[in-house]
Order: sequence, then structure tokens, then C-alpha cells
Amino acid sequence: AYTNILGVTSLVLSPNGHYITGGYGDSSIRLYNHITYKQISILKHQLTEETFKGEQCYIFREVEFNIEQNKKGTKFEALQYNNKLFNKIKSTSEETGIDLIDYSYDSNYLASRLKNIPNILWIWQIASLSLSTIIIFKKDINSFKWSPNEHKIIIGTDNSKCYVYTLNNIYVVELPTVDITVKTIKWNYDGRSFLLCDKYKLLIGFSEIDQI
Repeated sequence: AYTNILGVTSLVLSPNGHYITGGYGDSSIRLYNHITYKQISILKHQLTEETFKGEQCYIFREVEFNIEQNKKGTKFEALQYNNKLFNKIKSTSEETGIDLIDYSYDSNYLASRLKNIPNILWIWQIASLSLSTIIIFKKDINSFKWSPNEHKIIIGTDNSKCYVYTLNNIYVVELPTVDITVKTIKWNYDGRSFLLCDKYKLLIGFSEIDQI
């Protein structure tokens, strides 16, 4: 796609087989047609006003609040685009490129992470080829995975929580143990249960609870 810079950093095929999707070292995702291999579009990961033009983009930021004395929780606040907000977000690494990409089950949404700003999750709408949602976490993102049959994505970061995003809303789930950080997420094929994996531990979670 270009020369004299780090090339492909990640590569996936959309579930419907229509898009060959490459993450590149220039902080962009390129979509290619699965028949002609010609480029369809470029999704640029830039926190600028141009990125947020067109379709409505939701912005969420994780913030702390006091639960009780000496105990804090986190929640998400909805924001409007603001140059001052994004000017405060700085690169944390000299590495660049898109290192994590995952499609929703129907190929309508694409989630991604940028190496040098690893605490932000980017969610794109494929039909309009536009940014749908930005989620700013307090800790770096380790992994994320869409449900196999719903527009629901689980995100793991460098803390003892996991997060569930369901198109325009995001929820914080406190894990039952504090000595685990979610490194890998695996869904069951039916979308009703999942694994949250650390290096030495795993938790089994359920997205729905049936009456016994």
C-alpha cells in the first residue's frame, strides 16, 4: 500500500467473506474486495475532526467515582467531539499500526486497536465506512471479541474488570477475583457463555442466566 514504512501488522477476513481486511503500520485499516483484490476504502485511525464527520459517532470515556470511603468504581460518560479532549491523549509507544481487529458476526461492524494508543477501542460501521463509536478506557486494552450471534463485544483491559459494549451502551463488570487481568476472550458458539483467560487462570461467564 505504500513504501518505506512498516507494512501489514494484522490481517483478517470478514465473516461473510466479502472483505479482506488489513491493519497497517500507518495507523489505517484497508478493505479489499474478495474477488478483484482492489482496495475499497481506508479507515484512518486519527483523533481529528475529519474522522468524526458524516455519520453520528458515539464517544464514551471511563471515569472513576466514589462508591464508599476508600473504594472507587468506574463508569462511562458520553461525550461530544472536543479537540481539547483528544489533544490530551498522547501516544504511549513508538510502535504504530493496527494490531487487533475483529468483526461482528454479520460483518456490519469492525472493532480495532491502535498499538500506540492502546486504551482506545475503535468501532466502525462497514455499511457507511464510518466511525461508529470511540471508547476511551483508563487502562490499556488486552483483548476484545464480538459475540458469535449478537452485536455485543467483550473487552478486557489491564485491571480486574471486563466490559460489555452493546451498540451505543457500555457496561462495567467487576470480576469475582482481583488477581486476574483478561488477556484472551473466547465465546461459546451459541453466544450464551464465554471464557475470560489470564496467563494462569480463567473465568467462565454467562451472557444470559436461565431459570433452573
